[in-house]
Amino acid sequence: MAKRPDTLETVRITLELLRRIPRNGKISGPDLLKQLQDAGFNRDIRTIERHLKSLSASDHFDIERDDRNKPFGYKWKERAKGLALPVSGAILFLLAVAGARYLGYVRSFGNLRQQLRETLERRRVREYFRARGRVLDCDVERSATIEDFGRSFLHAIDRMNVSLKPGADRVETRLDLSSGRMLVLHHPADDESSAEWRMRLDELVTSLEGCLARWHTLPDCLTGNLIEPESTATPGADDSRQTAAA
Repeated sequence: MAKRPDTLETVRITLELLRRIPRNGKISGPDLLKQLQDAGFNRDIRTIERHLKSLSASDHFDIERDDRNKPFGYKWKERAKGLALPVSGAILFLLAVAGARYLGYVRSFGNLRQQLRETLERRRVREYFRARGRVLDCDVERSATIEDFGRSFLHAIDRMNVSLKPGADRVETRLDLSSGRMLVLHHPADDESSAEWRMRLDELVTSLEGCLARWHTLPDCLTGNLIEPESTATPGADDSRQTAAA
């Protein structure tokens, strides 16, 4: 398996490409690859074309791609400033973007603003779920009865736009609890991945485990969505849960 290039190497190649793209005339990916190989960079044509595609799609670089014929040609746009930005500033910018890619905040150089907005919004929602989870952790200790905690839990998941009931616009997820038990919840069918929603809803697990530790069961409002381990499930329990969920 080929070794993934490190962040600094990615920045160096990007800068070399920007320096070699002409203002007048055009240059193709294979020609740029040849120049980079002569300069000591060991990369294949797919890597170079991927970099060029990202640069031409980015809001931050005025690179024009002529895709009327293959191989595609690249040049700076007519009024582009090129690398007028000081080299140190360009390196810092590219390092920041490459670091963001490494951390998973952005996927490519193209449409950076939109990707960063989506990432920041995703982090904001995660923080909200984390805060709700912490409040529920406190509610386990502060609630006088398990019914009180149940009401707090229902209020929290309602604010998270999560439901105990399935629906046409809902997706089922299961939270793993101790002793093999699972709690079934239903989150919106949106553009977020199942892994992202699982990460958000895992913030509820600590309070549920605290409830089990204190009262040795879950509130009645949740037991219809609780899946017991097969070895302890009673006959017909699954049917009753499905009926309750419906």
